[in-house]
Amino acid sequence: LELKFNAYLALLQLDGFDYKAIRSDSESSKHYQNFIQSLVDGGFVHVCHEYPVLARELTRQVQQWIDLVTEFLRRLSADIDTLYRKFNIPAGSVVTQYSPGLSDAHNEGRTVIILQFDSGHKTVYKPKDLGPDACYFKAVEWLNSNGTPYDFGVLKVIERTGYGWVEHAKHLPMENYEEASLFFRRSGSFLALLHPYNGVDFH
Repeated sequence: LELKFNAYLALLQLDGFDYKAIRSDSESSKHYQNFIQSLVDGGFVHVCHEYPVLARELTRQVQQWIDLVTEFLRRLSADIDTLYRKFNIPAGSVVTQYSPGLSDAHNEGRTVIILQFDSGHKTVYKPKDLGPDACYFKAVEWLNSNGTPYDFGVLKVIERTGYGWVEHAKHLPMENYEEASLFFRRSGSFLALLHPYNGVDFH
């Protein structure tokens, strides 16, 4: 589509438009909107005929998205009462915001999703086995209760087959030097904990 858009802009030169001026004008979206409208008006059919692999990939992506959203909604419906209880969300709260694509896509396009309820509570959906996550939080709970110098954060986890839910970790800014110092000391403790296990990709 980037190629087609550039070709579209190049053709505008025949009507007296300055191609370079259009490309360098970051504030103007008029020509891009016109290009999109030309696709909506039938031009996209011609693009798909010209690039059949693109058409096939777009079809696959759309079907994949439908399957993933359907799967997610079924899981949410099945687990909603457990979410209320486990994460102290008021019963009957309604999801008001859905933020997908918050991780790299794996396993046919599945990604992390954050939900926000009308109560203000948030929860994290992870489409993978959360057994390692649950074991990690049990381990740091034990460390916290046995004298670790800097307590580790512990999040509640709901394990399901092939997916699960995690309590949302609220981001808080550091307000002063003492809080910054504590942050880096706790980060050091975290690295020391992960090192013996050859931990990678923790975020």
